[in-house]
Amino acid sequence: MKALLIIVLGFFPVLIFAQLKPAYYVTNSYDTVKCQIVALKDFWGKKTDPAAFHGRITVEENGVKKKFKPHEIKSFTVFDSDKLTFKYVSLPEDKKYFVRMVVEGGDLTLYNFYSFHPYDKSYSPISVFVKEGKQYRVIPIKYKKTIESMISDKPEIYAKWKGGEYKNSTFEKITLDYNAAK
Repeated sequence: MKALLIIVLGFFPVLIFAQLKPAYYVTNSYDTVKCQIVALKDFWGKKTDPAAFHGRITVEENGVKKKFKPHEIKSFTVFDSDKLTFKYVSLPEDKKYFVRMVVEGGDLTLYNFYSFHPYDKSYSPISVFVKEGKQYRVIPIKYKKTIESMISDKPEIYAKWKGGEYKNSTFEKITLDYNAAK
């Protein structure tokens, strides 16, 4: 009886916080399909939780539910109620996770994927850069070397990085500046 109660209580938040959101997905043959996607709200129940889309998605298309893993589709986009748009893609080098597009357009593209934090098992974002088709996963211990290897071909950005101007900046700011530099 206790086991049943634990299972029911474990799934209760999922049932309460799950919603259908307008979306579309792009198949591997580049067809765009309009659908609704099952999206979970964050812990406070206010916004769509972007970490909910990390390894598999469930869509409802013409009343039929379908599940997709990253190797089965190219991308999908979710439209949130507060005018936020979340675009996720499946990178060719990594078919385990969908990655959320943060900055696109330019020589450097920034994505985030979500994985379990090793200490408290919460979802934590991990940044992934793509430059010239090569994927750079930012590991906290080696992030400085990773960033330096990517931006070394643009001297003014590299000088700002080495000079400490990006000390409190986000990866998004570095990516935007890199793409704007000549």
